Amino acid sequence: MYEKRDVMAANPYWCYAHQHQLDRELASRHRELKDLKAQAKRDAAKERGIWKQVV
Repeated sequence: MYEKRDVMAANPYWCYAHQHQLDRELASRHRELKDLKAQAKRDAAKERGIWKQVV
């Protein structure tokens, strides 16, 4: 806890760099989530096609 306070006191712009890093990580996770959702939709469509062939 004190380490963060000490870093912020020594470098007042540290929080902006940290916020920028968190924003990049959030954007990356958002892209991963979108990719996973798209993959799930493709998998579901493929599975429906297989079931239609079986039935």
